Amino acid sequence: MTDDIAARIAWIGADWGTTRLRLFAFDDADEIIASRTDGPGMNALKPDEFEPALARLGWTFRDTGKLPPVLICGMAGARQGWMEAPYVELPATLDLIVGGAVTVPCAASVGPVRILPGLCYRYPPAPDVVRGEETQALGLVATAGPGDVTLVMPGTHSKWLDLRDGVVTSSHTFMTGEVFDLLARQSVLRHSLTADGFDDTAFLRGVREGAHRPDLLLSRLF
Repeated sequence: MTDDIAARIAWIGADWGTTRLRLFAFDDADEIIASRTDGPGMNALKPDEFEPALARLGWTFRDTGKLPPVLICGMAGARQGWMEAPYVELPATLDLIVGGAVTVPCAASVGPVRILPGLCYRYPPAPDVVRGEETQALGLVATAGPGDVTLVMPGTHSKWLDLRDGVVTSSHTFMTGEVFDLLARQSVLRHSLTADGFDDTAFLRGVREGAHRPDLLLSRLF
């Protein structure tokens, strides 16, 4: 990274997940001017290894005379992460989430670090938790404005968040990606699968059949 870019960085955003760290450098207009997506995830680090990892993967500011603040979302705030950022209970607004951020004591190698909390949905039949995706959802609210919408975020653990007038009201986690990986790699079905990539027709057919007869889902898999 050039000294010119380093001098323009106003703050750094970090999406610190279970398997990967993604860093984004922002300027004074909150525009991304540099990024890195190759950092270690929470599973690969002990609590005292987070700060060195951040300092090693971040940008050098020796010649700029500043260390920009760092705002982190994701699993770095889990109990087994860098420092626990306790969950905020739903319903939650952007102000409530920001207010729940914790400050991490750091050495002089990185700028001031704050970790955003996750969300906790205390719905008796199906309680749920979210860490990281809430920041993406509220980023949408901040840019597109409040409204009533259900956000579906695919992944190993797919998250469905309900937002009503800019407030996150409920969350549901589906182990879609993980179950697919188990079926594709470890079940008897792996012998009949090919590596031909995504098949739109097969996917849509599966969605229709699953919606029409959910009671036959496991039977149809076989």
